[in-house]
Order: sequence, then C-alpha cells, then structure tokens
Amino acid sequence: MQLLNLLITLVIICTNGFAEPTVFIDCGSEYAKPLAVSIHPCNGYYCVLERGKPTTFEITFQSFDNREAAGVEVFAIFKTTRILLRLPDSDICGRLNPPCPVKAGQIYTYSYTTTIDNRFPLDRQDIRWELHYGQFKMPFLCVQFWVRII
Repeated sequence: MQLLNLLITLVIICTNGFAEPTVFIDCGSEYAKPLAVSIHPCNGYYCVLERGKPTTFEITFQSFDNREAAGVEVFAIFKTTRILLRLPDSDICGRLNPPCPVKAGQIYTYSYTTTIDNRFPLDRQDIRWELHYGQFKMPFLCVQFWVRII
C-alpha cells in the first residue's frame, strides 16, 4: 500500500509541470495537419496570458508535402476586426524541430517565445497563427485559438 501511495505521489509531482493542450481549430491548413497547440504558461484549455510576461507558443503538425518554409503571420481577432501582430523574428526554420526542410509525412513542432506587449488590449480574443511557404508566402498551416489577456 505504501508503494502504491509513493507511486501515485511521484506521478502527480512529475506531471504537474506539463501544459495542457490548448483547444484550437484548423483555419484552412492545406498542406499540413495540425496535431496540437500548447501555450506555456497556460492554466487550462483556454489560456489567460499576462501582459509583460514571456509566453511560448508551440504548434505540432504533420506535413503532407515537401515545403520550403518562408515565414509566419500572426493575427489577433477582436470581435470582427483582424489585426496583424508584427513578430520581431518571423523565421520558421530556426524554430522547427526537426529543422528545415519541411518533408512530407514528418511530424514537426514549431516553437515561438515572446513577451506579451503591455499595449495589448485586456480582453478575450482569438489568435490566428499561419506558417507560410514559398516565394509568395502562402499559408500551408493555419491554427486559431482563444486567449484572454490580463
């Protein structure tokens, strides 16, 4: 019985720091299948993010095709208004695991860490994250998820 209690305690301690997957929708991915979105730190399915604090966004996906990764666009959607959020670094390849090139059938995790800007509105909004390919920077992956900024 003591061994069982010890085992249960260890499982709780070891898994306590893992983030829960975030609820998301596929907003038109044509050349990849989004598998998971994780936000760190996150307090549940719908994340509450603090202005001025670092936040890491991770998107895990499986590519359907070989693609030349070209950039990222992120939008905040407030009610019916979509606003492009300028990222200081929109490079994909330096943030992919495994690294570029993007190959058909491979599973990748894209990771981006940023500080939530203090000017960001305090409210609930949708975030739309697009990964682009090619010379014309067309989206090959698109996910959208809900957050609240405090």
